[in-house]
Formats: sequence, structure tokens, C-alpha cells
Amino acid sequence: MTRQNTTSSLKETHKDLYGLLMLVNQRIDNVGTSLIWILILGVIAACVSIHMRWFDAVLGVPVEKLRGFGVYTLMAIAAFLVFVVVTEFREKRIYHAAKPEILEMLRQNDLSVEALLADIANDKNVDKIKDKLLDDKQLQEPGPMQFG
Repeated sequence: MTRQNTTSSLKETHKDLYGLLMLVNQRIDNVGTSLIWILILGVIAACVSIHMRWFDAVLGVPVEKLRGFGVYTLMAIAAFLVFVVVTEFREKRIYHAAKPEILEMLRQNDLSVEALLADIANDKNVDKIKDKLLDDKQLQEPGPMQFG
């Protein structure tokens, strides 16, 4: 059974809230776009520089021992790990910056987080923000919902 890409009724009933969710979702979605290209080009440049012995000439440091597939692979893995850590950090920062405004709009519209999550469950337009809301430990604590 495949999940259909349905838009939520929130799009019609609470357009401002849905628009905010889409905006935050798009910001989260675009977090790693430029970073991945910078890292890829950086790793390629470093590997080529080591392989062509350009570091030897420029820095005066022999890097002959660094030439090899294993080092190049480690550099690519390190770049990927940097990408994952930085992307996750930036996504959390965007979410936490938008969270008070989202919670305030929910309060103004007399909606709960649970109702919001149920409404946007299958909406691909806001899937990233939905995942952040689901992972938010503060929203999962029992007791009355705290706004702001």
C-alpha cells in the first residue's frame, strides 16, 4: 500500500498556519543544498591537490604518504559526516526559531499539536516540519500544552 500525497484540510481552513508550515518546511528542505556542493568540490580539490603533489610545492610539506585510495575515501566519508552534522544542526535551528510562532498560531486558532499532526499526516508539502514536530521531546511531555 502506497501513501498518497494528499494535502491537508488545514490548507483551506487555516491558510496562514499552513503557509507558515510550508515556508518553514521549505527552509528545512533547502538547508544542505549549497553545503553539499561546497564539500564535494572541497574534497575533489583536496584529493587532486594531494595526488598531483601541489601541496608539496605550496606548503613545502611532503604529502607523499597521503596519496592513495584509502585517504581519499576517508576524506569523502569525513565530508559526508560534516554534511550530516551541520545539516541536522541547521535544521534544528530553523525549527526552534519557528516553533514559538507555530505554537502561537495554533493557540490563536484553538488547535492542538496533535490535531495539527493528524491533519498534516499525509501532506508531502509539510513533511519535514511534521517530522520535527513528531521528534520534539517537549511536545511529547505529558500534561497541559505549554505555549510560548
